[in-house]
Amino acid sequence: MQEKREWSGTAKQFKELLSNQFPDAFAKWYRAPSKFVDELKRIAPELQQEGVEVRIPPEAILFTLKRMKTNTTS
Repeated sequence: MQEKREWSGTAKQFKELLSNQFPDAFAKWYRAPSKFVDELKRIAPELQQEGVEVRIPPEAILFTLKRMKTNTTS
């Protein structure tokens, strides 16, 4: 998400992305891609506080992570 403003993909693509970017951290994580999505749902409120919107429709095949615009007021 640091390089992109938005990412969409399947649970399998999400698992591959995380596993490739952080192989040591995710080496002993779940085998089932759906478990990665379950964890994403769990941390969605914290991601939103960091400015990342998570859209996971019910029974979703594709889901989206999107960097939200931050309003800075001087």
